[in-house]
Order: sequence, then structure tokens, then C-alpha cells
Amino acid sequence: SKLDWVPVSRQQFIRPSSLGQGLPWTRTIASSSSHPARYQYKSMCNYLTRNYSHSQTLSMSTNQSTTGSDSTTATTTSTPPPIPTGEELYQQAMQAMESVKILRQQKEEERSAKMYEAWEKAKNADKSPKDQGIKVIKTLAKETRKEIDHQHHQDNQEKQSYHRAMDLLEQAAFQHDHPMALIQLGNMALERAGSTDLLEFPDQRKAEIQRAILLFQKAGLAGSRVGWYNLGHLYWTGYPAIQLDDDNDHDHYHDNDNDHGAQSSPQQEQILQPDLHEAMDAFGKAIDLGDTDAMYLVGVHRMTAGGRENIHSGLKLVERAGNEGHGGALYYLALLHLNGEPTIGLEPCSELDFVQRLDRAVDAGNVDAMFTRGHSYYH
Repeated sequence: SKLDWVPVSRQQFIRPSSLGQGLPWTRTIASSSSHPARYQYKSMCNYLTRNYSHSQTLSMSTNQSTTGSDSTTATTTSTPPPIPTGEELYQQAMQAMESVKILRQQKEEERSAKMYEAWEKAKNADKSPKDQGIKVIKTLAKETRKEIDHQHHQDNQEKQSYHRAMDLLEQAAFQHDHPMALIQLGNMALERAGSTDLLEFPDQRKAEIQRAILLFQKAGLAGSRVGWYNLGHLYWTGYPAIQLDDDNDHDHYHDNDNDHGAQSSPQQEQILQPDLHEAMDAFGKAIDLGDTDAMYLVGVHRMTAGGRENIHSGLKLVERAGNEGHGGALYYLALLHLNGEPTIGLEPCSELDFVQRLDRAVDAGNVDAMFTRGHSYYH
């Protein structure tokens, strides 16, 4: 039968028949303790102070020379510290975020260890399951009181590292137009828009979505294909994303797509309506920069739209993505050649040809191709 599925996100799949391929939602591939403005002001003050001191020293040396002094005072001025580049700021931010991650892991590991220790004590005391549960709770409460100062210290460290990371990211993004810093901040804005804390504040959610749009666009203008792809996918799905019914016609695909599986709730206001024109414009710019995910998504979208011209142009994009090693595109092509496509005169391939194409998708790491090959071996 003809292929009639389309990729919708990089985490969810829409399959008419248990086989299909999807695309992930967004890529990220998410600071200094002083504000950038304060840093610049402080640096300027230091610079003026050094130059004033230098001029005073030179003046004194000149006066000594004019009064017949045999010796002159050699003065040297220290150069101002080099201004960090955007990449240096971004790497520092990533190190700070890694510190936050480690602190959170340590906190969770300590909590798990205390729970296991309490459970072991209750077990060794031959207590009933009910008594064991009570013992665990009492032990946790006791240890929590003991560790409250330690936890407070850890929380402060975590907050300091997080604020430092955010400050560094903003410096890299807004002072140096660093693409990955802009994308990180854009993804964080999307996360905040989807958090439960903002469900009752639609204006703040709208502001976060607009912030994400501007950040992705700015990253794209700085030369990031990831920025254009994320912007395209946001326009493609809208926000919140609307669940796509598998039986819906492709003409409504851009209005009923989903990004990461969350169905738009009737109680939630639609903050951003899907916009196919804006999405395709952003995807096109990502394709121009060599983004294989955009090639695959747009290619399959055109092929499912029908018509000889659409299928031909869509197939070229999918093949281009496959030639670059895109696993989803390789798997799609394997199934396409297995089934054939009468509209463009593509006959079904041989079983050997299909196996070879499937192996290429497996080698590229495509999980659906792995499942299909394993299923074939099993049966």
C-alpha cells in the first residue's frame, strides 16, 4: 500500500500501520555574578583610574627631569583584561549548568540513600510491612531535620550556579549574538510557557512564546540552521500544539499537528496559531544551511500532499537528507521503494534491495528501522 504518514515531531510518531518515522521537537542539540552593564561601568572606571595614575606618574617624572635629577622613573601600565568572546561565555555558562545538574543529582542520590538505609533498618528489625513504612517515614523526617543546614547550603550553591549560567548565556546571546546561547534561551522560554506555574497567566505565556520566536529568529540570522528549524516547527505546530488525528486529511495537517505529544486542552487558550507559510519560510532557510531534519520534514510533507510535481520535489529533498545520513529519511526511502509509488512510476523494489536500504537506516541509528529488521528476523 502507499505510504500515507508524515513526520510530526522528534519525539512522537504518527503511523497508519505500526510503521512510521517522526522528527524530534526542538534541538538544543539548556553567569557571571555581575550585570553586563555594571561590568562595563566597572571596567571603564578601572581604565580611567589607571590612565589618571599613569599621567600623574609621567608628570612627576617630567618634573624630576627638569630639576636636574640624574635618574628617571620607569613606569609601566597594566593592560585591561581581555573581553571574553561569545564562545567563551557560552562554555562558561554550560559549565555552570553542569554544576547545577551535578548538585541536583547529588541531592537526589542522598535522598535515595537515606530511604534505602531506613528500609534496611526496618527490614532487619523484622517489622511488618506497615511498621517498615512507618520506620522509613520517621527516619526520613529525622534525617531531614539533621540535614536542613546542609541542604540549605546546597540550595544556595545551586541557585548561584543557575543565576551565573543565565547571566553568562544572556551575555553571550545579546552582546555577541552567539547562536547556541540564543537557542538555549529560546528553548528555556518554551519550557517556561509550558510550566504549570503560568497556566493561569496567559499574558506571561504569550510573552514567553514571543521571546522564543525572537530568539530562534535571531539565532537563524546569526547563521544557525537549528534556530530556523526550531522557529519553523513552532509555527508549524502552533502553541499549544494541537493533536493530529491519524485519519485527518493532509490538507489540515498544518492546523492539527503536534510537537511533543501534548494535546491542546479545550481550557487552554491557543497562544500561537499554526502558520504554514511562516513555517515553510523558516524551514526553507534551514534547508539552505544544510539542515537534514528540515529536508526530511518538508520532503515528506510535499509527498503526502499528492500530485506528481509535489512528489518529485519532495522525493528529492528526502533523498538529499538520506544522502547526508539522516536515519528517518533512509527508513522512509526503504519503505517507499518496498511499496512503490505509481504516481511517479516507481515500481516496488526487490526484497534484497529493501534489505540493503533497511540496513542503511539501521546503521544510521534509526530505531524504527531496527524494530522492523528485528521483527523480520523474528518472523
